[in-house]
Amino acid sequence: MNSSFGEAEKSRLEINNAVFQGLIAKSRSYLKRGQYQNSALFAKIAAYHATWNHNGLFASYELEQVLHSVAKHTIKTGDSSTIRNNTDVNSILHIASMVSGLAGLQHLLQRWIEYDGRRKHSVVVSEPSWIPVPERLKTLVKTSGGSIELVGNIYEGLLSRAQRMRNLATQADLIILHLQTEDVAPIIGLSQKTGLPPIILVNHADHAFWIGMTVIDLIANLRNSGLELCRERRGIDTKRLFILPTPIDPVRRTLSRREAKIRLGLPANAVVILSVARAIKYNSKNGDAFPVVHVPLLKKYKECYLLVLGPEHNGVWEHASQETDGRIRACGLRADTALYYQAADIYVDSFPMVSVTSLLEAGSFGLPLVSRCPHSTKAAVWCADAPGLDQYLINCRNVEEYRKELCCLVEDEKYRKELGQNTQSQITKTHAGEYWIEGLESLYAYVMKVSAEPAVSFQESQRDISELDLLTPELLSDGKGVETTFYKYRKVLPLDWQCLSLVVKYLWNRPIVLSTILFAQITARLPFKRQLKRLFLRVIVNQNNT
Repeated sequence: MNSSFGEAEKSRLEINNAVFQGLIAKSRSYLKRGQYQNSALFAKIAAYHATWNHNGLFASYELEQVLHSVAKHTIKTGDSSTIRNNTDVNSILHIASMVSGLAGLQHLLQRWIEYDGRRKHSVVVSEPSWIPVPERLKTLVKTSGGSIELVGNIYEGLLSRAQRMRNLATQADLIILHLQTEDVAPIIGLSQKTGLPPIILVNHADHAFWIGMTVIDLIANLRNSGLELCRERRGIDTKRLFILPTPIDPVRRTLSRREAKIRLGLPANAVVILSVARAIKYNSKNGDAFPVVHVPLLKKYKECYLLVLGPEHNGVWEHASQETDGRIRACGLRADTALYYQAADIYVDSFPMVSVTSLLEAGSFGLPLVSRCPHSTKAAVWCADAPGLDQYLINCRNVEEYRKELCCLVEDEKYRKELGQNTQSQITKTHAGEYWIEGLESLYAYVMKVSAEPAVSFQESQRDISELDLLTPELLSDGKGVETTFYKYRKVLPLDWQCLSLVVKYLWNRPIVLSTILFAQITARLPFKRQLKRLFLRVIVNQNNT
């Protein structure tokens, strides 16, 4: 175990677990009183809290038992005589929590449907979303003969959404789940397996707590470390685990590196180091800031530029840029990533959180890949790995090794081009076109076989406090604890004394958050919200002035 962890980190896990168990208990209390909507809501809140405030669990069978009980009381399963026995996969239903906003999930879903063009694909969006469905997804689904339904927008309650998804699921030959970690409605809807087709869950959040293992027939893991975590910490039988590479679009280079650099306003002979990920993946909490690590390298090699797509150019990024004469640039979110990939000579992974999809995309453009992983094999899920990356990815244990490898790549053009070409070949043979389709067909055949076997029974959840558990809250956290959880769901919390007493209990020392939640409860149920808000703010201001 990493010696840098101490009692404070262990204490945080215990506090997080106490809150989590309290939320499950609240969900159970609503269940016993027959308030199934509120029970489902608190199960959702518990799962959200466990994801962003790690407590030593990556799965909770106790929580899922509550969801199964809610389903037994609320979900209509129809005539049990209509049990499916179809062994062919012609019609697929994708149930997704969202279809826009998270590029990795969005691209995986779209490529899945595009590559598997000979089957009918329909998409159900379980969570409310007011962002338009991507046009490309609409076209792909329509071309396949399927349809898109925004269940989260049409049905207000969790249970009505669950029932609708249950009804749609019975019409498909296979269900694919692309879910956020706390999305309980699909789990409730699919809990009773009679009459349902096989169910696959895509393990895109393999590093975090999530729900759903008690309803699925097979887990499609995108990398080996995620598969091992399912086996070791979620108690999933190995025969229920499958490796499915992430589909990558075949590269169509339209510009030479020289031409792309000129378009970006860079010198034609520049050595461009690129990184692409969401801004949160670069947020270091131990002083090992991503741009700062690269400052010595760029000072040594005046022809080098570091371009990072995702973060905004401020704070530590701006300071590092000033130290390197503007050659470190945080470019924010951009749609023209292909231009940057074509201009780059070297690709470096985000840190402290890796971005495997970006690594694969960069490697498919023929770039050598460099990543940092200071953790032991017990925390491998926080390092970069994927099918096709094991042979050529340069994985460094510390900053010194990382800079040394980058120096070699900057200085030796022949070496970096050969490494890039080998990386591109390996990724293409694993993740692109017909190669990925072969893996997909194997997945379909295997889930049909596994789903015919007896259902798996699960033991009670087992907590652990290992290096992985102590590390996870540092890397995966919203940073605010239970107040963030309650604040997120402030407008839908049940308005009763038991619920409010629980909120007050946890937030008594956070009066601003508590008052905001209580005010949201009132204004969500009364007219004249704007006038009430103005009055409330006036009272608060007057109190602060006295």
